[in-house]
Amino acid sequence: MPRTNDKKLRILHISDIHYSNKNMDAFERMVKAPFLEFIKEKNKEKQIDVICLTGDLINQGTGGFASTDEAFSNFDKDFISPLVDVIDIDKQSIFICPGNHDVNRELDKDDENKIKQQLSTNKKNTEINKIINEKRTIEKHVGINRMLPFKRYEEAFYKDNDDSTISYFDSYHVRSVNNVKLGILCVNSAWRCFDDDSKIILGINQIQDNYPKIRDNDFNIMLSHYKIDKCSDIDTMTENIITNFNLCCFGHTHSS
Repeated sequence: MPRTNDKKLRILHISDIHYSNKNMDAFERMVKAPFLEFIKEKNKEKQIDVICLTGDLINQGTGGFASTDEAFSNFDKDFISPLVDVIDIDKQSIFICPGNHDVNRELDKDDENKIKQQLSTNKKNTEINKIINEKRTIEKHVGINRMLPFKRYEEAFYKDNDDSTISYFDSYHVRSVNNVKLGILCVNSAWRCFDDDSKIILGINQIQDNYPKIRDNDFNIMLSHYKIDKCSDIDTMTENIITNFNLCCFGHTHSS
């Protein structure tokens, strides 16, 4: 377990906002305004230091906008910016991971069969890790075009921050907050999302490849939209996650 100290962090976990241009007036009045007022009062009690958003920032791939990129741009303006203002927090203390509604599956129609065939072999986990290692860079994204709009948004979000490393799968951030060296691993559990949640694929190297980076931190957080036990390719990771992370935040489930 990473070491902790007597310094304290106040962490706000938000998930499944499902921002959309449909019924925007109702969203503003019934969701956004009361939420921001609630958070404002909580922040008066004690300053919120870190915000974790675990996916489904927008709704159904485009949020009803002309494009997924436009949806994320409006989400940033209509939700992130007011949240930053209300809490008076540095935007670089907000961390995001993608959910199934943050991907546009239409962008992969031409390559879907290729990647399905690659993952149908007996060495499934080996092929998953191979795909992740090959496609972490921007030049090789055949079969994961669905992730491009979210990743463009994420790259712009942390632009020029040398303490944030963004890939088309996992992203890793390190921050110093209240004299606590904080590591945040944001994994992409939505890159192969389907209507059937039993077929979710993560890729074990999204987590394991980051272990050397997090060893010297005081506190480590992992963000994922889907719970690890929802990922069909993961069967031995729970103990390792418990050992290496102080806090894991998930989304997707809309009930307690």
